[in-house]
Amino acid sequence: MNEDPIIKERSSGTAIATTRPWLGLFAVLVLIYFGSSWMRPLGTPDEPRYTEIPREMISSGDWLAPRLNGVLYFYKPPLFYWLEAFSYKVGGLNRLVLRFWPAFFALASCGICYWAGKRLFNRESGWWAALVLGTALIHFSLSQMIILDMAVSFFMSAALLCYLVAIRQPRGPDRRWCFWSFYALIALAVMTKGLMAIALPGAIIFLWFLLLNQWKQLRHLYLFSGGLIFLLIALPWHVLVAREHSEWFDFYIIHEHFERYLSNVSHRGQPFWFFFVILPVGMIPWIFFLPAALKETLKGGWKRRKENQEAWFLVIWSVFILLFFSISKSKLVPYILPALPPLAILIGTYLASLKNAGESGLKSLKRGARSTSLFLFIGAAAIPTAAYLLNQTGDLNAGSPLLFAFSSLACLIAGGWLWRSSTQNEGKIAERIAIAMMVVLFIFNPLAARFQPPALEPILRQLKTSAQADDQIFSFKEYFHEMPLYLDQLVGVVDHIPTEQSFGLEWEDLSDRYMKLQYLRRRWRELDRRIYIVMKTGGDEEKFTSRIREPFYEWKRDDFVVIYTNIPLKKESETIDP
Repeated sequence: MNEDPIIKERSSGTAIATTRPWLGLFAVLVLIYFGSSWMRPLGTPDEPRYTEIPREMISSGDWLAPRLNGVLYFYKPPLFYWLEAFSYKVGGLNRLVLRFWPAFFALASCGICYWAGKRLFNRESGWWAALVLGTALIHFSLSQMIILDMAVSFFMSAALLCYLVAIRQPRGPDRRWCFWSFYALIALAVMTKGLMAIALPGAIIFLWFLLLNQWKQLRHLYLFSGGLIFLLIALPWHVLVAREHSEWFDFYIIHEHFERYLSNVSHRGQPFWFFFVILPVGMIPWIFFLPAALKETLKGGWKRRKENQEAWFLVIWSVFILLFFSISKSKLVPYILPALPPLAILIGTYLASLKNAGESGLKSLKRGARSTSLFLFIGAAAIPTAAYLLNQTGDLNAGSPLLFAFSSLACLIAGGWLWRSSTQNEGKIAERIAIAMMVVLFIFNPLAARFQPPALEPILRQLKTSAQADDQIFSFKEYFHEMPLYLDQLVGVVDHIPTEQSFGLEWEDLSDRYMKLQYLRRRWRELDRRIYIVMKTGGDEEKFTSRIREPFYEWKRDDFVVIYTNIPLKKESETIDP
């Protein structure tokens, strides 16, 4: 029987009307994700590093082997560098353009949560899953930084969700395309951050097979065609780079994938409980709903696990990521990102169910609103307090007091509005929690800029304008990641071997740029070319001035660094004889 066109039209109109508020919220969210990232200077060392490597790929034409300041840098595969190189070609040193990909992958993660929530549960669960993830504190904050972790989190999460959706489908095109997408996404994750992108999803799926006795699923995984797709994407770069650089295997496979996990060789050790704190704080404000969400979505507990296979898969996923990186000897905050999408779907499904939960659902929403209000009140008090303390120690980047006052007031007003909502018997409380959280996201970038170390960008741009093509530029006692990026050239480093470049320096002779001060002196006195040397003011400056034993001239200084040169500049320099 054909569907009545009037009923179909009404149904379609209702769906559109229901969708409009969600689209409005996400339009604001997209504006926040992309609209404020330019306000904050690049944060050292990660952001200049992951921008400089793509710049060097463009400059050298070598797209195979990543290099940092001309030194082989085999810590990670090149996919993210290639994407950043595209951004650099399009917009140059434009912060908004350079930060496009992390924000894009963060919003894409919200999109895949919507898709999976809709396919696994219902449309409203999908909307809520996307909104929960998009307004989670750690998800947004890391989306505003040029790092690889948001990209690899998206690829792995999208792969696992494609797998989970695929196994629910009958054999046919939908199932096949979901599985093929799973293999392709795993390959892209490998090309972003290495072999851990195979190990983590593989372990999660294996545990789900084991704990829920899903071994029969092994029969229809499209292993041959899927494996071929994976190899076509992930294998070529690995083969080519291994052929060109024999030292690659030792560092990339042994050091990066085993030594870093099993030992503190990278000096990134944290206590076991580190991520047990980071994850709840990072999931604010939605972490307050997680206990109730687990209780609701895992009804019947372990005995009824076969009836709640999807929910148990999401739980296994998030718990495994949490434990895996808690055991690791190397811990950084972004490592926890892949644990967020499954939690967002669980919480989103719960929030969608509260629509018909009556008085008990309203109580749960009110508790969440009050908890979020307390978080906002604490933030309102913490912002000016932190600003005052850092200003006293001189660690605060100078900024207008009005910014701190405005940020504190915004948190106070949002918290008060949310608290008032929690005292009234009305709907839309969850939506208001999301809107209140958007206030925090809106002030994140301008506020975070004031808590970053002073940026070298202004003084380095001046140096780039002043320096000639054959001038040499060095840093002393430290490698400043911003230097090659803003100077648009490779720089030398004196009396310092950066830890992250030590492996690459063992493979190639770069003693013409990485040298001791005694060797720099020979060039310094020849006066046939200008040499600039950049160093921190204070202790490093005193070490240089006491050891150079040749005339030197102050070119420029600010509160953070001083730049000396070997040849006087008219009306710009101050001559200093040792």
